Amino acid sequence: MSTSKIDILSINEAKLEFTIDDSELYLPGFEIIRKDRKINGRNGGGLCFYLRSNLNYKTREDLIAENLEWLTLEITRPRSRPFLVVTWYRPPDSPVSLFNEFEELVDKVDAGNWEFFLLRDINVDLMVETISAIAGKLKHIFDIYGLDQLITEPTRITLSSRSLIDLCITNTPTKVAKFGVVHLAISDHALIYMTCKVQHERAGTIIIKTRQMKNFHKVSFLSDLQLKAWSDVETLKDPNDMWSMWKEMLMQATVDKHAPLKTKRAGKRSLHGLLIICAVKCIEEIS
Repeated sequence: MSTSKIDILSINEAKLEFTIDDSELYLPGFEIIRKDRKINGRNGGGLCFYLRSNLNYKTREDLIAENLEWLTLEITRPRSRPFLVVTWYRPPDSPVSLFNEFEELVDKVDAGNWEFFLLRDINVDLMVETISAIAGKLKHIFDIYGLDQLITEPTRITLSSRSLIDLCITNTPTKVAKFGVVHLAISDHALIYMTCKVQHERAGTIIIKTRQMKNFHKVSFLSDLQLKAWSDVETLKDPNDMWSMWKEMLMQATVDKHAPLKTKRAGKRSLHGLLIICAVKCIEEIS
């Protein structure tokens, strides 16, 4: 995490409980948001996000369901429309009826006209040819609300099986620049990721300065460089004075002559960036 470009990391089956303090899980440059399991008194489970500290967020307590291990963050960027990042863990023995609560949450997101990105282990294999009742229910919800599931390759591979049970789901696939699967050794599940395009409008007049290269002539430029008394720089003792003389000789007398600055005005423009969201299942117990 310290060397990656990941902005948001979602972890399922974090297996955390109240005796473990956030300080024990600290990663420099990230905040942790947790939802420890409290469902049916079972052990394990639980969710958490690691979120870069420079991202503005709030937890959406109104977008949760009593029987779902579900955590929603609202991400806000300057002069940009907020969007939702969701993680959900569905245990493999859960009934089909659990998808009714999932559909209710999706309906709230749809009614609010939110852009949202959901990543996680839903334990529904979408690679099998024969569609199960659970997979059929999930795909039905996708169809009703116009959701796209982006991952198409196996996310859990064992000696005897290959299954696609870790999903990237969104209602705005045009905002996803890239997505995929990365097989790691820390879990029996692969890491899934999506890179989201974000933008905001900068209002007002913008002054843009560019070098005018239309009449640039390489031979003349190099010839003028050779005529400069570069040795004069070495007569100075202060490095700052040396830098100032060198820069003036290069820029004002040479670069500005052959590639002069051109100033133009422009209206508001869109500024684009990328936000990388990943999800992984926690490490399995090691004997």
